Amino acid sequence: AKAGCILNVMVPTLASNCAPWTPLSVMYSEDGVFIRYDFLQQQASLLLLEPRLIIDSPKDFFVAGLADTLAKWYESDEILSLPENAQQPMLMMARQAAYICRQSILDHAELAIASLEAGEVTEAFVKLTEVITSISGMVGGMGDAFARTTIAHEIHDAITNFPESHHFLHGHKVAYGIMVQLAYEKKWAEIDNLIPFYEHLDIPKSLHDLHLDKLDAEGIMEIARLSTKPEAPAHGLPYEVTAELMAEAIQALEDYMANLPEL
Repeated sequence: AKAGCILNVMVPTLASNCAPWTPLSVMYSEDGVFIRYDFLQQQASLLLLEPRLIIDSPKDFFVAGLADTLAKWYESDEILSLPENAQQPMLMMARQAAYICRQSILDHAELAIASLEAGEVTEAFVKLTEVITSISGMVGGMGDAFARTTIAHEIHDAITNFPESHHFLHGHKVAYGIMVQLAYEKKWAEIDNLIPFYEHLDIPKSLHDLHLDKLDAEGIMEIARLSTKPEAPAHGLPYEVTAELMAEAIQALEDYMANLPEL
């Protein structure tokens, strides 16, 4: 509804992503396959956020919103922390917003979800509703091309081409993309830090969890190719991004998750 509007008021009834605030529309086919991003000239003229409207929303959408917002830090920090960016005021603010997204979610998600399940508007629920719908949009808003999507969202866009993934929400697929990005960067310790959080919220952390574990090497390479197209924002990262390396990261992550010790 916001695409093409010059003046609009957004009143979200879900906290599932930053769509109400960010000046961006994502276009999908009727089958749920990602087509493109449409960047808008301005964001919503007015965002009215009422947590009492959101407290009755399905848990899965809220969890997906948490997962999607968590990606803001992991997708942007490699760029925002570069010496040439780290002292620029607007980029400093974008990085701080991304950090707030990550830390608020890791600190308060459990209580916020319990609040939603109980139908109680608590401080934790309000905080994370604001983080998902508002603070997350400030990351790209202040960071512009330095703080938009990179590998995690590119992986999401790629796997929308596989029908098996269509019943998963946007944030769930982005959450898997975070794991791929960390595997690409060989940040296995951070993966270990996130695994309990993912498991507690039942967020996909592997192709197996996305019901895509039957993909062969060519299927994995197709995800890698789609996520590393020449126009992909992931090429703005301060390291080389190739289909071959992406396929290696996807397979390495799958092997790592398959060999986790049982709790």
